[in-house]
Amino acid sequence: MILQRPPDVLLYQLGSGCEIDTGVLRLVRRWFPRLPLIVISEDASLEMRRLVQEFRPMYSMIQPMEPRELRELVEVALGRRQNHRRHA
Repeated sequence: MILQRPPDVLLYQLGSGCEIDTGVLRLVRRWFPRLPLIVISEDASLEMRRLVQEFRPMYSMIQPMEPRELRELVEVALGRRQNHRRHA
């Protein structure tokens, strides 16, 4: 189903066991290289930041975060997605 109609934006929360998460994110990037991706993590380490950057997120954020900030990011991502669809 998701392959037939991809989401407009993907919010992904990295858990403590990143092995599964990185596998999922690799598949997402393979199937949808231009999908706006927002990654949320509890881990602010340099290692985690490097790992997250491999997946070319539109934005990555560390918990806790303000709901307003997340809402604004989703709105920006949706706007970019709509602009891309118009020009494709």
